[in-house]
Amino acid sequence: MTEAYEPVSYWSTRLAQNFNLRGVGHIEYGPGYNDWLYRQKRIALDRALPGRAAGSVALDVGSGIGWVVAYLLDRGFRVTGCDIAELSVERLAEQYPAANFFQLAAGSETIPREDESFDVITMIDVAYHIVDSELWRAAVAEMGRVLKPDGQIVITDGLGSESSRRAEHVEQRSLHEWSEAARTAGLRVARVGPLFTWLSRPHGIRGWRRIPNTARGALEFGLERILPLAPHMRWAVLVKAD
Repeated sequence: MTEAYEPVSYWSTRLAQNFNLRGVGHIEYGPGYNDWLYRQKRIALDRALPGRAAGSVALDVGSGIGWVVAYLLDRGFRVTGCDIAELSVERLAEQYPAANFFQLAAGSETIPREDESFDVITMIDVAYHIVDSELWRAAVAEMGRVLKPDGQIVITDGLGSESSRRAEHVEQRSLHEWSEAARTAGLRVARVGPLFTWLSRPHGIRGWRRIPNTARGALEFGLERILPLAPHMRWAVLVKAD
């Protein structure tokens, strides 16, 4: 029988075993494949956050190994990060002294910042790991509370026509569910774009599983551009409701 998903224990153990792109990316693949996933995620962030001025204040929710933190620092943001795992907070505080970090179970705990504190909030590959819908809605509401009036929240999820439980620790939600949660939190979904069409599919797909990880990642990264499918994951930008 599969053990019930307990987020703090799950992510603390997973990061302790793999404090790398595999630990925060697709666990069925090695770092070589996951490197291609994160190249695609960088493209998505570039599209979601064009023109944000250096010096803007950003909060990264679910910082993991710090990939998004590094991206935001490179863009000139003033960065605060948080994660459910104490290990992540401790290591990132050492690795990125220019940023601030605190431990947070998103949805279960209040973000320890005042209202309207952040220009940008990123929640990349985190929301669908909050499988309890009440806690997920609470997390959305908290992000809305600490977002400035002209700010942006960038999230990734399924954002398709239907929601689906992909695993014990994965609940992908539809665009409709996100729109309803955003409305309740005083937000609206302003933009949606494709994140993955070929990449990040199950490892064991017939005809693909024997291709070495890194080569498969490179191939699928290329196919995203020349032969795109309907996306199975998307990014979205949320803003304050008019």
